[in-house]
Amino acid sequence: QVRCILGRHGVAQVLDLVGGRLTVMCELKVDHSTGVTDQALIDAVLATVAAHEASYWSAVHSFDREVVRAARIAEPRVSAAIISPPVNSNTSAGSSEIL
Repeated sequence: QVRCILGRHGVAQVLDLVGGRLTVMCELKVDHSTGVTDQALIDAVLATVAAHEASYWSAVHSFDREVVRAARIAEPRVSAAIISPPVNSNTSAGSSEIL
């Protein structure tokens, strides 16, 4: 499994390098200054995954539920998951949000 932060390399370059030998997980982020889910970003990442025929060895994830929902709607063949915040063992289930 490869987890990468894209700085110098884009999604396409990472997919080219991996070539299906590992699972590539791509974290999608939200612009918190606007609070808007960037559908163009989601669509671009999923189009790159499709162009590399990487649907079965790639996944997207996010702390933002709307990003995960949008990704699942856009391309259900690509795994998409919510990243859960840390769980405090001292917090009762009734006082914390359950995902």
